[in-house]
Amino acid sequence: MTRTEVKNKINKIIDRLPDRSLEAIYEILRKAEEKKLQNLESNLSKILKEDSELLQRLAR
Repeated sequence: MTRTEVKNKINKIIDRLPDRSLEAIYEILRKAEEKKLQNLESNLSKILKEDSELLQRLAR
C-alpha cells in the first residue's frame, strides 16, 4: 500500500472511534515520536563522539 492509502484507511478508522480512544491513540503516537527523536539524538551524539575520537587518533 502507498503512504496515502494507509493514511486514508487510518483516517476512516479514526473517524469511527470515540473521543476517549482518540486521546489514547494520540498519546501512544506522541510518545513513539518523542522516543524516536530521543533515539535519533542519542545516536547522532554517539556517532559524533566516535568520529571525534577516531579523528583524534588519526591525528596522532
